[in-house]
This record gives sequence, structure tokens and C-alpha cells, in this order.
Amino acid sequence: MSKILGIDLGTNSIGLAVRDTDKGNSFVEQLDFFSSVIFKSGVGTGTSGEFSYAAERTKKRSIRRLYQSRKYRIWATLELLIKNDCCPLSMEDLDKWRKYDKEKGLRRQYPIDAAEFEQWVRLDFDLDGKPDYTSPYALRAEIMQKQFDFTQQIDRFKLGRILYHIAQRRGFKSSKGETLKELSEAEITGELDFSTELKKSETKKSQKLVDFMEKNKEDICASFQKALIDILMDKLIKAAKQTGIKEITIGGGVSANSGLRNRIEEEGRKRGWNTYLPEFKFTTDNAAMIAIAGYYHYLAGERTSLDVSPVSRMADF
Repeated sequence: MSKILGIDLGTNSIGLAVRDTDKGNSFVEQLDFFSSVIFKSGVGTGTSGEFSYAAERTKKRSIRRLYQSRKYRIWATLELLIKNDCCPLSMEDLDKWRKYDKEKGLRRQYPIDAAEFEQWVRLDFDLDGKPDYTSPYALRAEIMQKQFDFTQQIDRFKLGRILYHIAQRRGFKSSKGETLKELSEAEITGELDFSTELKKSETKKSQKLVDFMEKNKEDICASFQKALIDILMDKLIKAAKQTGIKEITIGGGVSANSGLRNRIEEEGRKRGWNTYLPEFKFTTDNAAMIAIAGYYHYLAGERTSLDVSPVSRMADF
């Protein structure tokens, strides 16, 4: 007896068959067993065609890992700077910021009460309440042109602030405006103000676009709104078809949009939906809640450095 197993692997299915060559002369007679298993597709369809769900998960996981590695890189840099008296932050405050233990109830706390560290971050090295440099890039330019005395604490703090900025940005300036190479080739005299140079470059390159947008802002806004509403309605119509749901409602700040409300009512009449649209007084946005929460934190004297990165969950802060 001679049997042959054939397997076909698809993107969301597996097919198999067993052929016994001792049974007759035709394939039908020799077919001993066949079956298939169909499972959830591993690919989706987007505006640019098919995409892999696994690749999307890997991409998002990579973003999270990049964010985590950036935080640990900053903390490791700060630890080194503190040990070498290049940063006014204490190790105790750094540990509160970087250590997290859910079981012990330890949550990361940014050192908002470390006044000298706050001024260091803001480039205020003489502690007069005003930044001494327009940007970290201006400080980095100065250290390339001027001899610093690292026996002086203020110069060590400046060096530390430069290294801290490099740890945050990996040493690369924004891709907007001139590149570092172009700037080095240009004739530079006196103080080098990177922020001013970037503003000049961006203004020059985008002036035509600014003029166009100013003249056509009503059309641009209307087109943008229509595109968003078309996307939302397309997904809503598909969801209603797949589930058979006929009761349709919307909520949140977006439900105040008259264009969206009109489209939902129009589609509801066409498709036999029962539509429920909230009164405008019930269409408040979450931004109002965030604003009032920030207002009371401000009244309580709680401050956060402008250097801190936004996070989606307080537990990660």
C-alpha cells in the first residue's frame, strides 16, 4: 500500500488530502481522505491594499519598545550626569521617577518639586528665572565655539544639559530647514541661533502654502470634513449590514457636527434605521474635562516640566 499526503497552506486556511495509489487508476478512486480548516484571516484590507495583522502588531510593539528604550536611555544618562555633578537632580528624585512596582504601590513620579532641575531643563543656568539660550541647539553651538571651564559647576551643568538633550533626540536636529552640513558650510559669525534660522527657512518655504490656505480655507475645511464623514459613514454602514443593527446613535464632541448629523439622518431614511441624535447641550467633548482638571492642578501649585513627554496612562508617568 502506498499513500501520499498533500497539504495546501493558505493565508487563512489549511487543506489536506490522502491519496492511496493502490485504489483504482483515477484520482477520484484513489482519494482516501480530504478535509480543510478555515480560520480567521491573518491579513486585512486598507486603503493601500492588503496588510498583515502580524506586521501591524509588530509595528505597534516596536513603537512601544522604542518609547520604553528612550525613557531608560534618559534615566541612565541622568544617573551618569548626577554622579559627575553635571545635573542638579538628586538620585532620590531620579529613583522616584524611574522606579515602578505595582505590588509595592510605587508609581513613577516626575520631579516637579525639584526647582533647580526644572531651571536646568529650561536652560536657566544663572537661576534668574529666564532661559539663557533660545534652544538646546544654541547651547550645543556655543560649546563648539567656546572653551568651557569644567572646574566650574555652571559649565558642568551646561555640558550635562547638552548630553541630556542628545539622549532625548539622539543628536539629530529636525529635518525641517537647513541640515547641519549646510549650516556648517555657510558663513557663521557671532551668536548662532538655530531656532531663528529654522523659523526663517520654514517661513520662506511655506509662504506660498500659507497664502493658498488662507485664500481657500473654507473649501479646505469643507473638503476635510466631507472626507472624514465619508470614512465614518462607510464604516457605520458596513457595521450595520454585518450586524443587522437598525438602532443608530452617536455621542461625544463629534456628534455636534451638523454635517455628520445630516448624513446619519439621510442614511437612516434610506436604510430604515432608527436614528437617535443627542441635543447639542449633550455633545460636550472630553477636552473640557481635561481643561478643568488641569485648571485645578494649576491652582494647587502642581507644575510639570515642558520637557516631559505626554503619556496615555498615569501609571506609566
